[in-house]
Amino acid sequence: MKATVLDRVPMSGLYEELSFAPEDRNDLAWILFEDEAGEDWIGKFAGGVRGTHTSTAPVGGDVFFLLVRGSAYFVNARKRRLLGKFDEPGSFAAYIVVPGGTLVAVTDGFGVSLLSAAGVEWDTGRFALDEVVLESATAEEMTGRYWHYAVGDDRR
Repeated sequence: MKATVLDRVPMSGLYEELSFAPEDRNDLAWILFEDEAGEDWIGKFAGGVRGTHTSTAPVGGDVFFLLVRGSAYFVNARKRRLLGKFDEPGSFAAYIVVPGGTLVAVTDGFGVSLLSAAGVEWDTGRFALDEVVLESATAEEMTGRYWHYAVGDDRR
C-alpha cells in the first residue's frame, strides 16, 4: 500500500472517494491510497486550525498515520476504515489509541507526537497559528521569528 497527498482536488469519478470529514468543512486534504491490485481510492480528511503541513506515514501493515494541518488520523487503507482521529479545530490534550496497535498519537494543541512503549517515535515539533519559532535563548533574552499574516512575511 502507498499513500500520497494530492496537491489538487482530483477529477470526479477517477477513483472511489470516501469522506472522513464533517460535511460542513471545506479545509480538506485529498489523499490517494494505492495498492498492488489496482484497488485505488481517495480519502478526504479535514485539516486543523494549527499547522500547515500534510503528510502520510505507514505505521505497520495496511495502517497509515496521516497528519493534516494539525489534525491526526489512523487509517487502515486496505479496509478503507478510519481507526481513530482527532480533528476538532483547536484540539488540546487529545489522543488516539489504535485497537491492537503499538502506537499512540497525542497532541497538546501545539504539536503531534507518535509514541510507542520505547518512547517518542516521531514528533512534529511545535506548530501553531502564530508559527513562532525560537532561534536562541539566554538567561536575559530570547530571539525568534514569526509569520506576520497581515504583512505576509517573516518577522524577527
